[in-house]
Amino acid sequence: MALTPLQAYEEAIKRIEDARKEIENETARFEAIKSQIQAQVQSIQTELQNKTKEIEQLKSELQATKTELEATKTLLTNTTNLIQDTAKSVKTVSSEAQTARSEAKNAQTTANTARSEAQTAQNTANTARSEAQAAQNTANTARSEINSVKSGIENGSIIAQKAIMLRTRDQNHWLRWRTVDDKNHDVLELWRTDDKWFSTIRVQAALKMIN
Repeated sequence: MALTPLQAYEEAIKRIEDARKEIENETARFEAIKSQIQAQVQSIQTELQNKTKEIEQLKSELQATKTELEATKTLLTNTTNLIQDTAKSVKTVSSEAQTARSEAKNAQTTANTARSEAQTAQNTANTARSEAQAAQNTANTARSEINSVKSGIENGSIIAQKAIMLRTRDQNHWLRWRTVDDKNHDVLELWRTDDKWFSTIRVQAALKMIN
């Protein structure tokens, strides 16, 4: 059924009104979407700014860390060199200490040897002094006996036949009877005051000479 012009006009106006409402609705929806997008953009910009600041801070911290790392690397290198130098010094000192210990040990051995030799020399000196004292005592005894005999001869209490010794060249040389052993003759020997004997003639020969 064909529409009248009025109906067609009204229909057209209704469609335009519907279209306008739809456009308004779409516009309102668009504005809402636009507001949401703007809010999201603002949020993204704010977040981007924050991230930018954070990145700058991280870059600053990274630079500081890098600087600190370089300083640590330098310190580590210096420490390594110091450790190596110290190890060399310790090795040198250890070698010197070993040499010193060896020299000290040698010195101790030398000192011990010297002390042993000194002790031996002391012992030898003591023995020599003891022997010299014994010889002196013997000589003193002999001189005492000689002086006693001399005194006896001089005062007449000892006659020539009873004399136990006769003086020869001086006060240090005397003729004395000496018994060798049971199987040998007694002998008349020259005796010196240092208690040494010197062979002269046998008793039988002396007796024959006396007879």
